[in-house]
Amino acid sequence: SRKKRDVHMSIFGSEDLNVDIRQTLHVYDSVFNAKNIEYEKVIFNNATHGMLKANRFNKQSPGLWFLLKFLFNGKSAFIEGFMDRLVGFILAND
Repeated sequence: SRKKRDVHMSIFGSEDLNVDIRQTLHVYDSVFNAKNIEYEKVIFNNATHGMLKANRFNKQSPGLWFLLKFLFNGKSAFIEGFMDRLVGFILAND
């Protein structure tokens, strides 16, 4: 049987209003490096915490209008390249 290796990818949006990216990356670097675990860091420019397009969806307390915009936009609400990157990572490490 094939042994699975620990694979980690951290994804951040550059316009995240919920997470301090620099501080989080510092903590992740400390933890993963101390345990000698390799991980990939990905930062999507102009993306929110949820990898949505920041120019349309960067709200900390989204309301009904946010939900309607999200439903109307569907998959195109997400920042370009996010879905492909995520699916590619999953498939490459399955």
